[in-house]
Amino acid sequence: MLMTAMVIGVAPRIWSAANAHDELPVTLPPFEALAQRTYVYDANGNEIAVYELENSQPINYADIPEPVIQAFLVVEDKEFFGHHGVNVRSLVRATLSNFASDSPQQGASTITMQVVKNDFLAGLERDGRYKLLQILFARLLDRVMP
Repeated sequence: MLMTAMVIGVAPRIWSAANAHDELPVTLPPFEALAQRTYVYDANGNEIAVYELENSQPINYADIPEPVIQAFLVVEDKEFFGHHGVNVRSLVRATLSNFASDSPQQGASTITMQVVKNDFLAGLERDGRYKLLQILFARLLDRVMP
């Protein structure tokens, strides 16, 4: 209980340190484009082949059926519309749980944090600084692209 009380007492200070960037203008690196299809045409302009690394097809948000959106949010991030890129309660819960065990058992990444991990922080070493950068960029991304 002492450890929990210490974490609860220190958490607001850590959170304010993680959000100290609010006073400085910071820009996010650009998104990488989705993999695109390559079309091959013959001399007459007829399509003869299609090559693709991935089957990524960009679609508009409005074209996604509402039940699909709700199912995705239930599985990935139930509180997506209630937090600003970072779910602090889940982050503290997962941190305490992972410190209590020998190997990480729980994750606390929101959808926004997963986008940051895959698009902005890919290739960085996964350490304490990485998680703080992930939190910082998730808050920035949520502010730029609500």
